[in-house]
Amino acid sequence: MLLQQGKTLVQAAEQTDMNVKTARKYRDSCLLPSRFAPEHVSRTRTDQCAAGGRAVVAVLQAASKMRTPRSEQQANGRTASTS
Repeated sequence: MLLQQGKTLVQAAEQTDMNVKTARKYRDSCLLPSRFAPEHVSRTRTDQCAAGGRAVVAVLQAASKMRTPRSEQQANGRTASTS
């Protein structure tokens, strides 16, 4: 932005508290400093839920197949107010 306003690279670097080499690197790359660093994809810790994940999915699938008394009443066409 400062370079587009007619300032030199040295002036823009000084105004943003940046080294001239760093400013040149960002100017030549056409990337913002926040987009310059690669994203971290490696995990630093093990996933605490990974081991029990399959068991949780199995329980949830079994629970979704169960019918509660309220769902049975609705399936028969009755609601709690007509009982």
